[in-house]
Amino acid sequence: MIRALRSIGKPVCLDAADKLAASTGTLAEFDLHLRRAGLNVADARVLANGMMHADAGNALFLSSFSASYNLDLGDGGATALAEAFPETMMELGLVGCSIGDAGAHAILEWARTAPNLRMICVEGNKISAGVKSQFQNLASGGRNILVVV
Repeated sequence: MIRALRSIGKPVCLDAADKLAASTGTLAEFDLHLRRAGLNVADARVLANGMMHADAGNALFLSSFSASYNLDLGDGGATALAEAFPETMMELGLVGCSIGDAGAHAILEWARTAPNLRMICVEGNKISAGVKSQFQNLASGGRNILVVV
């Protein structure tokens, strides 16, 4: 994950890589917040690859992820990330990322398999009313999830 962040090379990613490198071996979980980082679809694919190939030996797991206010993520970036999110993740923020229904469906597919999910914020995107209602349904059925859509 650190290598992926550094290869993107944007200041927010480099700062996150430094923080993660400093915490490796001292924390059981980590948060990755890349708000307003100037991320695009290609960057999302690099991050997704980093998530999927993270070194399990470091005993860290991704607890919270936010890439809010990265306008160039769109459906392609959201889909790439959603396919890599671990089921153990508890919080997700993708506010204002130009995500439409295609990316939203990928996020929903992941969210339905994430038993520890407690918060998901995807407002400010191009998601239709019908898909927004599917997000709101995540909080039904006994799951205690804060959904902001």
